[in-house]
Amino acid sequence: MLLRFILKRCLYSFFVLFVISLVVFSLVHMLPGDPVEMMLGDFATPQLVKTLRTHYGLDKPLYEQYIHWMIGILRGEWGTSIRTGQPVLKLLVQALEPSLLVAVGAAFISFCWGTTLGTFSAWLHGTVVERLLTSVAVAALAVPPFFFGLMLMFAFAIKLPLLPPSGYVSLTKGHLSSTLSYLVLPMVSVGLRSAAAIARISRTAVLDTINKEFVRTGRAKGLAEVSILAKYVLRNSLVTIVTVSGLQLGELLGGVVILENIFAIPGVGSMLVSAVLLRDFPLVQGCILILGAWFVFVNLFIDLCYGFLNPRVRSE
Repeated sequence: MLLRFILKRCLYSFFVLFVISLVVFSLVHMLPGDPVEMMLGDFATPQLVKTLRTHYGLDKPLYEQYIHWMIGILRGEWGTSIRTGQPVLKLLVQALEPSLLVAVGAAFISFCWGTTLGTFSAWLHGTVVERLLTSVAVAALAVPPFFFGLMLMFAFAIKLPLLPPSGYVSLTKGHLSSTLSYLVLPMVSVGLRSAAAIARISRTAVLDTINKEFVRTGRAKGLAEVSILAKYVLRNSLVTIVTVSGLQLGELLGGVVILENIFAIPGVGSMLVSAVLLRDFPLVQGCILILGAWFVFVNLFIDLCYGFLNPRVRSE
């Protein structure tokens, strides 16, 4: 039963990836402007434009271009950047490191902070602390990540020069501490809003579980409050918390794309913006496909966790 559930979710995820690739390819080729003419600029001549379009395969029908692109992806050949002439896969691998670090760090911050604050708020239900935490979470939900980024940059990189305001040092060129010093501000900026959303849902889930009969039974047996919280309340609230956390992890992508441009981080997000402005079709397709794959596989991971936490899902 468990193996069937995992296979079903994996097949569904690969189907979603196929649909994403089809949509991405179609939308990218609907962008206005000819990438070859933009690349050549004032040196564009009809013969040279025709030659380059043939070289990059842009003169073929769209369905042939899509088939060729998909076959290349399966072979590990993601095409060549029109602007730089470098392999798209090589550029993506270089840009993937900072993006993954920011996304994973922001996910860790949002899940830990959100779950802790939400649980603490529910446990102190009806108190001034609970109202204060709820108000802070609602206010944080109304603030976009880029505003958090600008405020944190002003506070901790300009007024209090504790962290670098922008840039990035790769793990291969420096120590982990120096790399993280450049990523702390974008991680926190992206993670704060998601932490607020998870905190609100965690509070609701924990409040609902606290009122269940088995919790009252545990208290009647004389169990310590900490034991009740850890063994009964949190364990039974995790299904809801994990589900919402998965949705928030997907939404982190939008924040990562914006914050990479604000903090001048050479990640997939900033590369995508540059590629769109320059009409670099192969690079745009590769960037969006990577971001789509991140969203799909995060949701696949959450679905699998949901199945382990809730056996009833596996039997459906």
